[in-house]
Amino acid sequence: MTFASRFPRFQRIIVLLFVLLAVRTGAADPQAGDLGEVGRLAPLEVTDVQKTFAVQHGFTLDLVAHEPIVNDPVDGCFDEHGNLYIAEMRGYPYSAEPRPPQQPLPIGRKDVCKVRKLVDANRDGIFEASTVFAEGLSWVVSVCCFDGGVFVLAPSSLYYCKDTTGDGVADVKQVVASGFGRGNVQAMANNLKWGPDGKIYFAGGMVGGEISIFSPEGAEIHKLTVRGNDLRFDPWTRQFEPVNGGQQFGNCFDDWGQRYVCSNSNHIQRVNWPLHPLEQLSELPSNPPVQNFANEGPAAPVFRKSPAEPWRIVRTRRRASDPEMKKRLPMTELVPIGFFTSATGVTIYRGDAYPAEFLGNAFIGDVGGNLIHRKKMLTHPGSPFSQAAARADDGVEFVTSTDTWFRPANFINGPDGCLYVCDMYRETIEHPFSIPEDIKAKLDLESGTDRGRIYRLTPPGGAKTDWKRLADCSTEELIELLESTNGWHRETAQRLLLERRDPAARDLLRKQARQKDNPLAQMLAVRTALLLGDEISCHVHSLLASSDPRAHWHAVQLGVDMLVNHPNYRSLRDRLLDLAESDHPEVRGELALALTRLTGPGVEEAWVTMALGRRDNSEALLASAKNRPVLIPLLLQRQIDENNSHGVEPKLHFLVEKLAQLSGSRGDEGEVQNLLGQFLATDFPSSENHRRSLLVALGTGLRTRGKTLLASLTPEQRTAFDAHCDAAITQLPMEGFYRPAVELLAFAPVEKSLPALADQLKPQSMPQLQQAVIAALGDLPGSAGPLAALSKWKELSPESRRATVEVLLRERARVDGLLAAIESGAVQSSELSTEQWQSLLGHPDLPVRERATALRGQVSADREAVIAQYREAVEAGGDIERGRAVFKKTCSICHKVGDEGHSVGPELASVANKSPADLLVAILDPNREAQPKFVNYTLETTQGQVFTGLLAAESSAYVTLRRSEAKEDTIAREAIETLTSSSVSLMPVGVEKDLKPQAIADVIAHIRGLAKANP
Repeated sequence: MTFASRFPRFQRIIVLLFVLLAVRTGAADPQAGDLGEVGRLAPLEVTDVQKTFAVQHGFTLDLVAHEPIVNDPVDGCFDEHGNLYIAEMRGYPYSAEPRPPQQPLPIGRKDVCKVRKLVDANRDGIFEASTVFAEGLSWVVSVCCFDGGVFVLAPSSLYYCKDTTGDGVADVKQVVASGFGRGNVQAMANNLKWGPDGKIYFAGGMVGGEISIFSPEGAEIHKLTVRGNDLRFDPWTRQFEPVNGGQQFGNCFDDWGQRYVCSNSNHIQRVNWPLHPLEQLSELPSNPPVQNFANEGPAAPVFRKSPAEPWRIVRTRRRASDPEMKKRLPMTELVPIGFFTSATGVTIYRGDAYPAEFLGNAFIGDVGGNLIHRKKMLTHPGSPFSQAAARADDGVEFVTSTDTWFRPANFINGPDGCLYVCDMYRETIEHPFSIPEDIKAKLDLESGTDRGRIYRLTPPGGAKTDWKRLADCSTEELIELLESTNGWHRETAQRLLLERRDPAARDLLRKQARQKDNPLAQMLAVRTALLLGDEISCHVHSLLASSDPRAHWHAVQLGVDMLVNHPNYRSLRDRLLDLAESDHPEVRGELALALTRLTGPGVEEAWVTMALGRRDNSEALLASAKNRPVLIPLLLQRQIDENNSHGVEPKLHFLVEKLAQLSGSRGDEGEVQNLLGQFLATDFPSSENHRRSLLVALGTGLRTRGKTLLASLTPEQRTAFDAHCDAAITQLPMEGFYRPAVELLAFAPVEKSLPALADQLKPQSMPQLQQAVIAALGDLPGSAGPLAALSKWKELSPESRRATVEVLLRERARVDGLLAAIESGAVQSSELSTEQWQSLLGHPDLPVRERATALRGQVSADREAVIAQYREAVEAGGDIERGRAVFKKTCSICHKVGDEGHSVGPELASVANKSPADLLVAILDPNREAQPKFVNYTLETTQGQVFTGLLAAESSAYVTLRRSEAKEDTIAREAIETLTSSSVSLMPVGVEKDLKPQAIADVIAHIRGLAKANP
């Protein structure tokens, strides 16, 4: 595909102008002369703004409110009267919690952030006036209507504000919750949205917090730790609970209650599973509950029409200052545009004013690209469930602007069926730490706090202004509105019904719940009736009788809640269990999750039916198997009966092994001995390798509870187990047998396994065998196993040496052996990775830190000075092939490119468009803008083991840390002594001790080459 075919003509002209500009200034001093070019772009007045927009499909972007009646809008909600409440984040971008070594930044001022109430008095679709509804808040990011007032999210607090006097100003201001993190202005909690379950959901952001929840009277109700999750709460009871999510700025529902989020480059993600059932799986590896949903990948191309801001141009000139580099770079790499970098406010269009093809489309703003992107949902034939999202407008964006001040931060589904756009209208949208200090000195990052616009995305033919105000509707009219084609009307009608709690609603809702011709209205009627206390099983039966499988999806959610309270509803349980044979994996997955809470006849049989069927919901099946020891024998017997054979189908091996691990993690002695009896029986219906894998899985589960496989064996079982271990020793070198054999020996008696395993650490052994052996030695109790591997150091490959250090770092006594080897010269300090040194330098024990510092040397705290030493080599350019080799050796343990490497830190393709100067800062000063989800944690166990890594998952029972090579350690909370955040990036400081300037220049060339290789 040619450059000309990929970019619109106007954009090609802009690119060419930038290239010529870069050529003109190529010889400039990148640290001095180019700063004169950091000019300021003036804003456009509202009278001139329309000429900057290009909108597709005959739509227009109509201005309905602007400064001075609104400033810095980032979210909004319409109440039942048609008034629009707006969250004004005028305090952006300065942090109240600066992190060293940066200089303190001004605190976000509470006197500028407000909630505005906009009024359209003559109902012409234009807001003529506003009142300051609430102020005295810092960093207002979201509002949500409730009971005549609004919830206001302004971290560190969530408020409820209400006007009881009718003057348009809130006289009630209650603190609902406090403690939300403020460490990163662009990663705070945000986007309050009503869900179909009558609860309010919001994105938890990435900075977490220790949340205190308060009653309306101000008494503390309970506390909640928020870390890597989103939240929902009941606005009546104020009960909060975590839900899956934990992304950056965006949170929305589609008509059926499927939730979507977004995060910077990752512009649309779907939340697949609820949190609580999957907490059962914390001790098992599982797929992420939040799925990338764009079929072109997370960091999709964008086609902007605006030029880059002058300060971005200066950064471009710096990277293009070398004539030789300029010759070999494509034009697209000489400008800082082309991909999603700041996706915000993902919103599903749920109105009825647009042509039918737009219903259910996703709209996403890119505030850095001054554009609005549109996605259409893809479904499989015969299924209404969305499977992916695809670009809806080929080669263009739905809305673009030539005005770099246009910042579409969020969207609101309006009562007229149109989308409303919150335009923050700022000169600069950027975290202060992301801009080089000398350039930042030329900017005013607060420029635009006195401006802001609200637009209506109006379809061809115009917008409706004659819609009925729902505040005037009777209960009967509100129930009729559950059938509306307008999502705002349905959602607001449901909210008002829940707020009014009219006893007359019961019979009307029952009637609506029986209407099969509108499954969506039927689902809302059922949910509303149940929320109002009309808990009868026929409601769920009505949904099960629907022709729409999405109604079945809701029926499972509601039915399991009902069966928990009424376990004698046998016919309802039977109808739900029949869905084990549904044609839709989403329905089967929801049923599998529901089985975590169901008991009684037929439950285990339904589980086995799903397991033996398509097996496309293994995580959900495992979650529901947590406390069901009967499932392994049931599954094995059903498989044998159906196949009329004496073997387990290979596709079932994974599921049965994970079931065995779950059984071990329960720690029930009778259950464990029963399984050991089956696995060790001479007539066990499977291969020897599978038998070993089951024993290993059982032992792994036992280990999470502080128990051992050996201690669980009866004398008769111990004899059989020893025989299998002896057989494993004889097969260690055999290809195809070594891994299960090695893993089994990690649970054997040390005197039997240690010499056999250590004997395989020789040059004649395959590298894969060596690393498996080292892992097994590390799992043996005590230090003898890892120290045996350390004694073979000279014979180990680099990969095996790395693995040896990993197991040595796990316990204090082992660390002493490693440090002694370095002090004696048996191990060279350069043979440890920077990350491994970071573990030693940050070790919980002071003596370890002191010995490590003496061996490694101090890392310079003056990161700017270190960066300056490397800048010349980076500006001169590097070699892509050499850089690929450095990446493979040093970076691939935590970063992934294509199929190479491991997904621990960010994928490097997502930062390929950054300038060399920015990448140099990210490598040498990773804590300058450490993303919260990539912060390092240290965990100490009660047995003295130490684990470090990213906080990959946590539940009420387990914590999972992810370290290099995407390896994970899961520890039961009862075994945790301490869990602390280092507040620094997992990317270690001090890379300069291992990589010379040219090596880093080569790595940067490789990273930037990714954009060219994968446009």
